[in-house]
Amino acid sequence: MSRDALVVGISTYEYSRLGKLNATSLDAEAVAQKLESSPLPFRVMRLPGIKDKQRDTIKVGKTTEVTLKELKIALINLFKPKGESHADTALFYFSGHGLYDESMQKGYLAASDVNPDQEKWGYSLSDLRELVQSSPVRRQIIWLDCCHSGSLLAINEANPGEKAGYSRCFIAGAREFELAYELTSGEHGVLTEALLQGLNPDRLSGQWISTLSLSAYIDSYVKNKRQTYPQQCIFLNVGEPIDLTRGESTSIPEVGKIPLQADICPYMALEAFDFNEHGAKFFFGRTALTDELLSKIYNDNFLIVLGASGSGKSSVVRAGLLHEIKKGTRRSGTDAWEILPVIKPGESPLYSLASAFIPEEIRSKKSGESLAKTHIRDLTERGSEALVELVEDYEKTVVLVIDQFEEVFTLCKGSVEKEQERIKFFACLFDALDKLGGKLRIVATMRADFLGKCLEQPYSGIAERIKACRVDITPMNETELEEAIAKPAELVGLRVTPKLVERMKLAVGNSPGSLPLLQYALTELWKDWHESYQVDNSISNELTLDGYNRIDGVEGALEKQANQVYEDFANLPIKQGLVQRIFLELVQPGEETEDVRRRIRKNELLSYIHPEVLVDEVLNKLVEARLVVIDELKLRDDTQSEVVIDLAHEATIRHWKLLRQWLEEHRKALPLIRQLREEAKKWQMRGRESSKHFLRGVRLEEAEECLTKYGDLGYFDERSRYFILLSKKNWDVEKTHQTYGLIYQSQNFA
Repeated sequence: MSRDALVVGISTYEYSRLGKLNATSLDAEAVAQKLESSPLPFRVMRLPGIKDKQRDTIKVGKTTEVTLKELKIALINLFKPKGESHADTALFYFSGHGLYDESMQKGYLAASDVNPDQEKWGYSLSDLRELVQSSPVRRQIIWLDCCHSGSLLAINEANPGEKAGYSRCFIAGAREFELAYELTSGEHGVLTEALLQGLNPDRLSGQWISTLSLSAYIDSYVKNKRQTYPQQCIFLNVGEPIDLTRGESTSIPEVGKIPLQADICPYMALEAFDFNEHGAKFFFGRTALTDELLSKIYNDNFLIVLGASGSGKSSVVRAGLLHEIKKGTRRSGTDAWEILPVIKPGESPLYSLASAFIPEEIRSKKSGESLAKTHIRDLTERGSEALVELVEDYEKTVVLVIDQFEEVFTLCKGSVEKEQERIKFFACLFDALDKLGGKLRIVATMRADFLGKCLEQPYSGIAERIKACRVDITPMNETELEEAIAKPAELVGLRVTPKLVERMKLAVGNSPGSLPLLQYALTELWKDWHESYQVDNSISNELTLDGYNRIDGVEGALEKQANQVYEDFANLPIKQGLVQRIFLELVQPGEETEDVRRRIRKNELLSYIHPEVLVDEVLNKLVEARLVVIDELKLRDDTQSEVVIDLAHEATIRHWKLLRQWLEEHRKALPLIRQLREEAKKWQMRGRESSKHFLRGVRLEEAEECLTKYGDLGYFDERSRYFILLSKKNWDVEKTHQTYGLIYQSQNFA
């Protein structure tokens, strides 16, 4: 592995307003020696380089000038050398003066012959960006210890963007409006001292010091110096971390040599990789996409992530983006951002939005419920003004993630009130974004087939916002798929055989919605291995092609498991009926779009046909099979709770043939059943004495037919049954009165 470095330390300047620097040559030489002493040493070019007569080596000169032409040529030779040969890793370190042209809003590295009075500013960071962007070197590192070297603007000038297969590290010592300081000892600049300490191979015992861990150390070091030296380090990392140095005694575990952790499943079945230690640890294959999302939300206040169902939108936002924001090692300052609980719009987007601002410590208390009611009332009545106040209560930048954004269209519908709430929701969000600037940042995930619904609506300019701030999820490439398949297993001491990796890659292909099937198959594969290991712990620590065939592969693992759960109740028709009902209840039939999942409360499943004991038994079986997930929401106090049920993933809808068959059989009836239950609820809330809300005419006939067909299958609770029967009784009375009224009128007329 070839590693080249250009280390520049400029102390002498012709321009009288640029003072002579004392520490720059010492800075550059110290960094150069650190790079040369690494276990994977860099081949270092020093600029200016002079002969050290005492050691018979080259060192960084203190009084020798460096012209702009010399700096340009050295950078080209580093990042774009002539011919086909180039380094695997290229590192550029600069210590000297930095300049900023206010009129052009451009940052520069000052060579010795600069003269701003004559518009000779130096080497622009935008030129550096273009050079690095076109460089064939796949690992690029740039460290700038100079005044005006960082800032959001300057760092973006030097950032060529995210590119699959490329890794980059940028560290700048000061923001646009800041000076870079030397330590009072005069030996080194603040950033360089942090670099040197961070590159100490003994600092992380037994570990490589990488660009990510170095950035974290420098950030902490400079923050601790803020009172004495008022400058802020700016850093940016994209791609995989680049190893820099390590202690001689450190050894890297070989693949397959990590101790076996037999009881830890490294795969997620149909569940999303979440924003927690377990989820982030086993999340692989989306580094470039995560970098792109982080760049977008870092530089703007709105981001919408679009992709097919099953393309991994939720996982990359939670285990990728949010995890990196929290760590704060890829973009400086994100670790100080406040990440609110992830919300889904559901049937009431405003209520979901309000719930994001309930403090964790009171969310399960009565005071939390009361606060939620206050928030939703304020959001409903005062809109964005109320949201702005909620956000401004936080001292930090606030990040709000809205997962499954399409629910604003699929679940918040069915009445004029719901349509009005949808309009208020959009207005509230986007008006607040405009008022708050970068204080609030919103990330939304949405299925791509709902993009049209957004683009065709005038909601608060959402169409223009999406066009400007969207990221489309594309299928993983081969390298990314290999990582997603093999890397999680390695972390628990397992190995996925090469033949199996190739077979699974072939099965997934370029299908954008296949990742849940892949994860489910890998989970079943691990379970197959684990069952054998429990019987005989001397078996090999490998996931093999034989096990893959036993679970019916990527294409068949999910369907095989779902069918098995259903068939387990073959001798109990009432339980099989409940399985069918649960899955149908968890699907929202699409309207000019694919079917989507919907969440339900457990108490919606309860009826005299399906008592709670029966519902719990069947649900536990489905949860164990990882087909559905349940979440317990606390109400008022710890003695009351509400269980919410959801499909583990929409992949079940698309890939379980039996469920598809059920949906086609009941597609027309499902919306009617839900509408009738909702009407019964409203009737009860408005007062059961009122007859004006009863069903009549054709609507009543449809309800009676539906009750006859589905009543004994448990689809109607007692309230709904009573509502329909009472409507029938009321309608019969009305018809009788109408009949006698007509007879009476006829007789009088006669």
